[in-house]
Formats: sequence, structure tokens, C-alpha cells
Amino acid sequence: MYISKRKILDATIPSTPLDRPVHIASLVRRIGAVLIALLLTVPPDAEAQLSSRSDPLRFIEYLRDDFTAAGPAFLTGSPLVVVGVSSAVVVTSRYDATLQDRAERYGDVELVRIVNEFGDVRTVRPFTVLVFAGSLMQPDERVQDAAFTSLEAVIMSNIVTGALKALFGRARPYQDEGAGSFEPFSGNTSFPSGHATTAFAFLAPWIMYYPGPLIYGAAGIAGGTALARLSLRFHWPSDVVAGAAIGSLTGIWLARRHLGHSGATRIRPVAGPGTVGLRVVW
Repeated sequence: MYISKRKILDATIPSTPLDRPVHIASLVRRIGAVLIALLLTVPPDAEAQLSSRSDPLRFIEYLRDDFTAAGPAFLTGSPLVVVGVSSAVVVTSRYDATLQDRAERYGDVELVRIVNEFGDVRTVRPFTVLVFAGSLMQPDERVQDAAFTSLEAVIMSNIVTGALKALFGRARPYQDEGAGSFEPFSGNTSFPSGHATTAFAFLAPWIMYYPGPLIYGAAGIAGGTALARLSLRFHWPSDVVAGAAIGSLTGIWLARRHLGHSGATRIRPVAGPGTVGLRVVW
């Protein structure tokens, strides 16, 4: 009896995250340690060192202001951006089945399974926390802000993606229900891709704070994660386009806000032994 390669692949695709996470996760942690070292040794410019304020209260301000502004920003976003992203998703969706079939041939490549882990929020979220904690151990405020913005972008973008997943209820490729299977609140969670959202949200702020060959090269990992989701039949191409857009736009929006705050003058209350007053920070 002849059994097609496609049938074998369908039978072995898990309905939950990959069955081989142990050694892959270990490798991700090792690579993550190297990335932390690289990110924390990015040479700050002299002006950044001189203007470093080391004021941890700003992160509370960022959270408060960002989440307050997120709703209005979402509702009043640039029409050009909205139209551009929507058009990209719609156009890509027309070729979902064709592109998906082509990507499947790489599903057994070990590198594909490795880069897939870089978009797993259960891996990336703790990693971004470690990067942020590590950034606080050195004096450059720009590195601290970049690390915090990256962490916040991962969290905020996944809130958006999680809501859209429930709303659209799209079936995943391995469920064999077709690219047009949408059933809101059915429990199906293909659209948008959470892995693509996470990978691009993590890297976008770093690109904004430290544009350069090193960071641009790291962005290739995010692209690899998006392609891995196709090869492993977890997502349709339009899923990863939407996820990448959500992650990137969230990271860019937050980075622009925080970079804009960097030069702002602020007044802080100061209280200590024998001291009560105000401190001007700029």
C-alpha cells in the first residue's frame, strides 16, 4: 500500500507545541546568553553616558502613559499604515494554500525547528525580562530604555494578537480545514501568528534604538521564525504577515514614544533623612 509523504507529515504534526523542545530550548538559552552579552556591550555614545539619569520611576511612567495612549492610538492610527497592512494581509491570503505547500518541504530541517523557538512567548518573555534586568546593571539609560521597550512591546502586542486570535477563530493548516476556515470564538487560533508577533515585537525597539548591522542581522531571526511557522504547518502565510505587522508596529510605536520622552524635563519629589524637596530631571 502506498502512503504519500504528505499523509505521513500530516500524521506526525502535533496539535500542541513541538515534541522536541528540550534540547532546542537548551540551545535557545545558550544563544540567548550570547545575545544578552552582545546587547549589553553595545558601546554607548558619550552624550548618552553624560545624560544618564538612572531613574527607575520612568518605567512606571512609560507603562501608565503607554497603556493609556494605546487605545486612542489604535483607533486613530495612520490610515496609510492601516490600508498598507490590510492590503498586505489580503493579498497574501490569496496565495495562502500555494505558499503553504511550498514551505512544508522544509518542515524536517532542524534549523527550522530551532528558529521556531525564538518566537515562542514562553521563551522570549523570560528572555526579555533577563535582558531588562541585565541592562539595569550598567549605567547607560539608552540600553535600559531599549530593553524595557522590547519587553513592553512583547507583552502589549501579544494582548492584541490574543484578542484577534479569539475573534477570527481561524483553523491551522495541520487541521486540514482549508485556508478559508474562520469561526469566531471556536478555540482555533491561527490568525494572527503569535510567534511572528513576539519575534518582531522583541527586535523592533532594538532596531529603533540601535540601528546598525548587528541588530539588522538579528532581525533575520524574526524572519526565520515566521518562515518556520509555515514549514511546520502551524500558520498560513497571511497569519505571519499580520503577526509580524502587529509586533513591528507595536515595537516602533513604543520606541518612538520613549525616545521622545528621553529629552523631556520632569519634576520628581525627593524625600530622605533631613531632605524634602523637588528634583528637576532633564
